[in-house]
Amino acid sequence: MNFIKTTIVSLVMLSTIQVKAQNPVQYMDKINAEFKKISEETWDYTRAVAHSKKARQIDGQRRQMINANRNGLNKIKNMQPFNGDAAFRDSVVRYLELSYAVLNNDYAKIMDMEEISEQSYDAMEAYMLAQQIANDKMEAAFDIAVAANEEFAKKNNIKLID
Repeated sequence: MNFIKTTIVSLVMLSTIQVKAQNPVQYMDKINAEFKKISEETWDYTRAVAHSKKARQIDGQRRQMINANRNGLNKIKNMQPFNGDAAFRDSVVRYLELSYAVLNNDYAKIMDMEEISEQSYDAMEAYMLAQQIANDKMEAAFDIAVAANEEFAKKNNIKLID
């Protein structure tokens, strides 16, 4: 899907260096570590669903993703804003909340739709549309989180290197 975009953003997020606590780079690293882990697993799962006709077979992966997402979400949500600015943290939280909702609701519906998708053209079309809508939601939330990452870096004079 947007594998190249995900790879580039992951590299940008990994490009920062470790420094002492209370530094904007370290704050960014803490959030990005959770964000990166969950976003990579989520995109792997969405690609697996998109390229597989066996959504039920990868449901265990979906359940693991839901748990990992919830754990990462709670870690980031409980972080203090950096110097009173919570925009970066909150945008990643919104991404993870949407990701959780899509994994928990949309992909559960997609699994149910998979069974009937081969019964008619309309059912197949609805199944494919549901997959596209879920993917579009994830991509839009991801883009917002990436923009917030870049804005946080800009505000704190952090140079991101691709």
